[in-house]
Amino acid sequence: NYPGARAAYAELSAGKNPAVRLEAAQLLLEDRDPKGAREHIEALLRDVGDKVTGAALVEAMRIRTLTGGAVAAEALADKAFKAGAPPWMLQREAARIAIRRGDLAGALTAVTKALDGSKADIDTLYLACDLVEGAPEAFVAKVTKAVDERLTGLPDQLIAQGKLAIGRGDRDKA
Repeated sequence: NYPGARAAYAELSAGKNPAVRLEAAQLLLEDRDPKGAREHIEALLRDVGDKVTGAALVEAMRIRTLTGGAVAAEALADKAFKAGAPPWMLQREAARIAIRRGDLAGALTAVTKALDGSKADIDTLYLACDLVEGAPEAFVAKVTKAVDERLTGLPDQLIAQGKLAIGRGDRDKA
């Protein structure tokens, strides 16, 4: 119920709680409003200033990259690191930026590092699955193993397995 969630977040965001505002930006992106998500996260960064969390900065990196601002996203990496963002999250976003630049080797290196610390982070696993086409077999095996071990019994496992099948050219299995 995205319209209901939007209304609830709009009401809650009036209180200026940074965590709620971050979730509102994420919701806008999930609800196919990238422009609104970008505006929301940029306003949050301006309003919170130096007190912004590493998680919020990583999310700003993700939103900026997904809305065509890879250079602006990369500019936040050092600040996010200093604010305590987990290294694997920064590696995931480095992979996303590398993809936007057409740097497949850089993306594979970064997402491999991200997988090492991300546990069952869906975004990292999906991003890795999207990179299996044409990737070295060792990378494909690592991603397949991560999907099988980390998503066992979750509906997300089927999505990830479908992405892996597409990357391998197996449309019937996908």
